[in-house]
Amino acid sequence: MDHIAATYREVIAETRTVAPDAGPAPADEAAAYEWMAANTPRLTAEQQQARDAMILRHSLEYALALGDEAVIRRIPCPMCRCWSLFWRRTSRVAACVNRECRDRHDRPSTWELRQLAADRVAAKIVRSRTAT
Repeated sequence: MDHIAATYREVIAETRTVAPDAGPAPADEAAAYEWMAANTPRLTAEQQQARDAMILRHSLEYALALGDEAVIRRIPCPMCRCWSLFWRRTSRVAACVNRECRDRHDRPSTWELRQLAADRVAAKIVRSRTAT
């Protein structure tokens, strides 16, 4: 319940940041994303990307909170693009198990949910622009 309340507050705060004239926030947390979409129709491309990444991050957080770690394995690693990510519960990061995918300290590359979400949204935008 704390997570739902926190994401609700984040949605409201982010909406008010980009649309200060937005109407009153819904009392029902389930309606927050619809309220956000209705009050942010004219965002810049960067603002839309940030909004969509936040929504995806929330989705990943919800799934992980429910124990569904498979959502991470359905995302390619942002560095090597392999389907080799696994969730590390203790450190709360996704780690790439590809032995060739290392950070500058020669450790497995790791990604926070916000980084994964931002990468997925950016990749989707690139695919839509380059689609034939």
